[in-house]
Amino acid sequence: MDSNLLRGKPSVMGSTLFRLGEEEAIRRLVSIANAHLPAEFKTLRQLLDERDPKVLCRDGSVHMFDRKELEKLAEMVPREMHDRLKLPIVLTINPKYGRGAYEVEGDAAKQVVAMVLDLPQPVQDEKLILYRPQVMRLRRVLPTTTQYAFAREAMW
Repeated sequence: MDSNLLRGKPSVMGSTLFRLGEEEAIRRLVSIANAHLPAEFKTLRQLLDERDPKVLCRDGSVHMFDRKELEKLAEMVPREMHDRLKLPIVLTINPKYGRGAYEVEGDAAKQVVAMVLDLPQPVQDEKLILYRPQVMRLRRVLPTTTQYAFAREAMW
């Protein structure tokens, strides 16, 4: 046994073990909080070709897409993006960018979000950070083709 633990002093070994336990707990909390996210993503074109557009989620549930919303989205974005845009677009709550900050990943998703919100087109591989008012506007236009997720940092 670590002699520092016997004397009631912090232990490097004990602290590391505690830290690993904390990290694992956070990882599991984030996993539970994100269980509603898709296990698979589909392109806009794939979803338009389905009679009942949907994706299977990690928790076994099904996320249904509104066909009219998909058709509206298809009219908004160039046809060549229909095979690149994977849905749903995930809006990751990430407080490392400030309170009420959301990160959008994926070049096609960032382009679409910028189009919908009338923002400058992001440079490839550049982060797109949105804030609550922008996300509210986006979700009013695209309620079934966007979903919230929690970043690991959101659980601190």
